[in-house]
Amino acid sequence: MLNVDVPARLPLTVSASGLELREAAKEVLGGSFKYELDSPYFDSFSFSSAGVPALTVHSLWSYVDLYHTNGDVPAAIDWEAAARAGWAVAQLARELAERGRSFLRYEAWREELKALLARAARYLPPPAELAELVEALSAEEDTARELRQKALAAVCEGDQLEPGIPSCKAFPQFLIIEDLEAIDRFLEGSAELAELAKLKKRWTVKNVRELPAAAVGYLVPLLYRAGQEGAREYLKRARAALASWLERSYAETLELLRELSETAERPV
Repeated sequence: MLNVDVPARLPLTVSASGLELREAAKEVLGGSFKYELDSPYFDSFSFSSAGVPALTVHSLWSYVDLYHTNGDVPAAIDWEAAARAGWAVAQLARELAERGRSFLRYEAWREELKALLARAARYLPPPAELAELVEALSAEEDTARELRQKALAAVCEGDQLEPGIPSCKAFPQFLIIEDLEAIDRFLEGSAELAELAKLKKRWTVKNVRELPAAAVGYLVPLLYRAGQEGAREYLKRARAALASWLERSYAETLELLRELSETAERPV
């Protein structure tokens, strides 16, 4: 399913249902577009949530200041962006019609997981079985359909009553790595406490659940009072404790990949 929504400003963004379609679109359309996973704000998301390949070409994030306001008038539209969106959908439709499923980069799921495990291994080695299952992950539509439904989630940051725009993430249980890397940058002297102020709670929109997160942003005022050395000492200890949360991330991913492996081996 190919969709266009709010093609009002350049650069345009391609929000795709899965990694395989995001990477395929990137190969066809090139670097003048931004690329991300699908969002609950678009009609394509109902297809994505059902495991169906879908994407939306849009500029909502850069037009949200005018969207559905009195300023949302034809004169505010960059018509070059609208024409560019039409061109993009036509290009993708042609590729899909000519190449079918071979157009989709199914191996992107395996590549993404391997990259995540490599980053996570700096803090806690992954189970050998998990690494083996990632290597053996099938690059086919049946597996990708399951992954679109089970490995993607719309994620919000902050408390549940805070305003914010959810963004779709693949394997969101590994977002804790971003927090650990931010803490490392501070400990190494390449980042200030102000960067850590951005680290908040994370939770999924559908089937609301809290994700592993450092959430030290709430403590930054206290860390300033503790001074540089006091903050460093606290964050060293916090880093060690946070790394243990990767056990939960590994276990969740291992359960999913075991399920996919068993399904693939089951006779049709």
